[in-house]
Amino acid sequence: MTTRLVTNAVRILATVMLLVWAAFWLWFCGAVLVSEWDGTVPWEPVLKIVLPIVVLTGFGLAAPRIGGMLFIPASIFTAWYFDNGWTLLLAALPMFVIGAALVLTGPWVRSLVRRSEQQRPAQAGREMGD
Repeated sequence: MTTRLVTNAVRILATVMLLVWAAFWLWFCGAVLVSEWDGTVPWEPVLKIVLPIVVLTGFGLAAPRIGGMLFIPASIFTAWYFDNGWTLLLAALPMFVIGAALVLTGPWVRSLVRRSEQQRPAQAGREMGD
């Protein structure tokens, strides 16, 4: 019971972190685009930053395991592309943590938890009979 509770708590926390991270970066990119508005749509930042954030967030919400598997290499690419300490701290590290949490709380973990919970009563019954 407690393992399932911890797994669900980590999955919910990862989803909340994903939404907060995406909301912050979309707000930041929107603020930069508005502040530099010259009457034309700046497609380069939209395609380089906004679109990947939306796609990764969509995968993270719709298919957490796949989203997590995409977040990890995306965080490594972000750390490489924006070679800056603050970017590592504000963008790449949260992406890596979110990706790892989504991968670690994937469906296989839930099936392992179910199997271990089913085996515990059987083991307890054998120990009581001895």
